[in-house]
Amino acid sequence: MSKKRALAASLITPEKNLWVTGGLDYDTNTPFSSTEHILKNGESVKGPELPLTLGGHTLITINSTFSMLIGGETYNLDEGTTIDLTYYYDHYNQAWFDGPELKIARYLHGAGVVTDLITKERFVVVTGGSSDSDFYLQSTEILLDGKWVLGNK
Repeated sequence: MSKKRALAASLITPEKNLWVTGGLDYDTNTPFSSTEHILKNGESVKGPELPLTLGGHTLITINSTFSMLIGGETYNLDEGTTIDLTYYYDHYNQAWFDGPELKIARYLHGAGVVTDLITKERFVVVTGGSSDSDFYLQSTEILLDGKWVLGNK
């Protein structure tokens, strides 16, 4: 990578490159809005800027065209603020656009796409993490009809 990145997120792009996004340089306490693609030959090339400076977020593949960035922590000077924002990234048009807001702002969480074995329906699920008020979140959110719904405990 071109930069050391703690608290970054990554995924494999439709072109089969590693895409590393955001994060924080712990040595200089510098947050990043930059991204980079690690090509198959190991070369690092600049990727699209994130919509904001961010770390502790998740990045998932929705389908062959879209990815989703979920939650995280923005950085202002030495302070971080947990966010409830999500963004979609259109790999074909190379553009970010707003996604639905989470019910609970969270960072250091997990996310993925889960497929129902019977109906074959796919769901985006977010679970756990931390927030500004609760270090250990014990909640799950499911994206249904374009809105986040809290899962049952």
